Parts: sequence; structure tokens; C-alpha cells
Amino acid sequence: MSYLDPVSSGILLLWFTVLGACVGSFLNVVIYRMPLGKSLSHPPSHCPQCGHAIRWYDNVPVLGWLWLRGKCRDCHTPINIRYPFVEGVGGLVFGTITYLTLQQAGDSPLLEFCVFVLSLSGLVLTFFAAIFIKMDGQKIPIRLIVAMGVLGALAFLLFRLYFVPASTTLG
Repeated sequence: MSYLDPVSSGILLLWFTVLGACVGSFLNVVIYRMPLGKSLSHPPSHCPQCGHAIRWYDNVPVLGWLWLRGKCRDCHTPINIRYPFVEGVGGLVFGTITYLTLQQAGDSPLLEFCVFVLSLSGLVLTFFAAIFIKMDGQKIPIRLIVAMGVLGALAFLLFRLYFVPASTTLG
């Protein structure tokens, strides 16, 4: 089982799940803006209908959409359910990978554990973004493909170094 006590494991699981939902929120920006060649950082998130900036307290992943009942605070235009869906998937992916990795982590160093969870979760969500970009009829940007390669290589390397017992390696 886990190398951490149940409380610490639960805190790690909760933290990575919330982080995943936040990454999912950013993924919505990537899915929409990257294929169009737009900046990922400017302008800040805003309503596509009225242009008002989304307030920080309305930009809480999944919960913000629920609080607003799926509508813009200013113009009351419906907000596509895809946004909280992608945020929820981000939380689910990070949470699931964290849970499964905790079961196999043994006495692996915490830093390597965290980098592994981040890289593998990032790889899965980058694939997820690519799927949504293609569903929108857009071309997958080369930067996204490069990110998949880097994250995949990092996850594979850490998995081989810290989670595969030495007796099972070849050579």
C-alpha cells in the first residue's frame, strides 16, 4: 500500500484533484485559443458574448459554473457545459492517477512521486485537449504534440526509475 499514512495520502489526493480541476480550467483556454494562434495568457478569461472579464470568484473550476447556474453574471448568456466538464475531467484524471500511484509508490521519494503524477496527468490531459481540438475541426498545434512527447518521456523515465522493482528490469 501507500508509503504515507492515510491522512497524508488523503491530503495529497485532495490536493492533486483540486490542482487537476484548475489544470482543466486552463485546458479550456488551450483548447479554444491555441489552434487559433491566440495568446494563452492575454486577455484574461471573459464572456464571449458581452466581453466582461470573469471575476476571480466566478472562475473557480466547476463550482463557478454551478454558482452562476451556467450563465454569465453580466449578460446571462448560457455558458457551455463543456467548460465544467473539462475541469471535472482534469480533477478526475489527476485524482485517479494520484490514487493509483499512491498504491504503488512504496518508499519512492515524495518529489519523484509528485513529478510523476504531474507528468503522467499532464500527458493524459494533453491528449484530451488534442481530442477536443480535433472535435472542433481544428488542426492540433505542433506545440501540443511536442508537449505530449516531453511529458510522456518524463513519465516513462520516472516510472522506470522509481516504480519498477530492480529485479524486473532487463539486462
